[in-house]
Formats: sequence, C-alpha cells, structure tokens
Amino acid sequence: MKYTFNEVMHIVKNRWAWKAERFGKKLEELCRERGALKLGLPSREPSVALFLESLTKVVHSALQGADCSQCSREGSEADSVEQSDQLQRRDCLIQEKLQVEEEIEEMQMRLARLKDRSRCLEQLILQEEQRAEAEELEGSVLRSCTVTQLRDMSRTLQDLVMSENRMQIPIFPPPSILRLQEQEQALNLSIKEATAKVVLSQRLGSSLRRKVSETETQLLALHEAKLAAISGNDFGCAKELKAEMKAVYLERDRLEALAKRLHCLSLGSSQELARMKEQRQQLRQELEQREALH
Repeated sequence: MKYTFNEVMHIVKNRWAWKAERFGKKLEELCRERGALKLGLPSREPSVALFLESLTKVVHSALQGADCSQCSREGSEADSVEQSDQLQRRDCLIQEKLQVEEEIEEMQMRLARLKDRSRCLEQLILQEEQRAEAEELEGSVLRSCTVTQLRDMSRTLQDLVMSENRMQIPIFPPPSILRLQEQEQALNLSIKEATAKVVLSQRLGSSLRRKVSETETQLLALHEAKLAAISGNDFGCAKELKAEMKAVYLERDRLEALAKRLHCLSLGSSQELARMKEQRQQLRQELEQREALH
C-alpha cells in the first residue's frame, strides 16, 4: 500500500501531536506531585531522627566512660589521701559521740538524785505546814476558851467519838427541806405543762387568724363575682353566690369567736404560768436558805 507525501506528513503530524499531548499530561502530573511534596532535611524524618538520637546517646556514654577511666587513673593517689582523711574524721566523730553519751548518762544520774531530793523536801514542807496549822489552831483555841470550856469540849468530843450511836447522827436533809424539794419538782412539772399549753394555744390562735384572713379574701372574691353576675343579668348565679357568701360569713364569725376564746384562754394560761414561775422563785429562795442553815 503506497501513501502519498501529504498522507505521510499528516500521519507524522498526528503521531507527534499525540506524543506531545501525552508528554504534557505527564508534565502536569509531575507538577502536581511536586506541589504536594514537603521539602525537609533527611535528619527530620522520624526513623532517621530516632536512629541519630540513639547513636548520640551511645557516643556520649562511651566518652563519659573513657573520661572516668582516665580520671580514675589520674586521681587514684588523691583518692587514697582523701580516704585516709575521711577515716580520721570518722574516728574523731565516734570518740566525740562516746564522750557525749557518757555525759548524758552522768546527767541522768544527777537528775534522778535531784528528783529524790525534791520529793524529800516536799514531804518536809508538808510536815512543817501541818505543824504550823496545828500550832495556830491550838493558839486560837487557847485564846478564845477558858480551861473549863476546854475540859467540856474535850469530854464532848470524846463522847462523840466513842459513842455507839454516832452512826445515827443525821447527815441527810430534814423533812422540811425534803418537802420543799418535792414541791419544787411538782411545780417544775406544772410549769412545763403550762408552757406547753401556752405554746399550743398560740399556735392554734395563729392558725385561726390565718383562716379568718382566708375567709375575708374568699368573701371579697365572692362579692366581686356577685356584682359581675348582677351586671350581667345572671340573677340565678348571683343568688347562689349570695347563699355561699352567707355560709362563708357564718364560718368567719365562728372562727373569730373561737380565736377570741382561745386568746382569752391563752392569756389566762400565760398569767398562771407567770404566777407559778414567781412561786417557784420564792420556793427556791426558801429552800436555799434552809439548806444553808442545815
């Protein structure tokens, strides 16, 4: 098959155009890849950086070992001298510690002797004080009593000490004091009961007054509703509201009467409570006087 010159030139042009188009696409892909790449040093890669860090540690450790071995060889003589000095200082400190322990033991023995001496002195001081008190008491008795009175007092004391009935000497309060104590206990109980009654009546009175206030509010609302029903010509509803208002008025009057009665009772209980407290105060004064005399 034979081609003409023009056909051959057309085929060659098409082939070069196809190659140029393919090369252009490849060039565009390479440009995009280059734009997506992030430039950086190889040492910044995680694996390479980890390897370099491990290698640095190994080299640093080897250098330290070499330096230490060289220093140990150079300072062996100095270390021996320093070691001997340390041993001498240690021996001096041990000697000083032993000396301090001996001093502490001596001080403890001295402290024990001083404590024994202090106890002996306390006993002597107590004996001297008792002797001084006895001498003072004897002097006051001799100054205030005659010889006859002293003899009577001696016989009385001897009879008191040697008496077979000395266990019958009354040491408990007399019956009069016991009666006063019982009266005080009964009065305290009555005061507690009266106080509870007063508190209860006050609470009830407060509750009744609150209910009366509620009925007043209810009456006002019913009155307004009745006026609204009358204005709306709803006379049936107005009549019902009027009957309800009448019942509420009766309830209000009943509550007010109860509140007044309760107020009177509370007032009387308060007066009775004040009277009992005053009576308890007088009873307590009398009891204290009799106990003092006893």
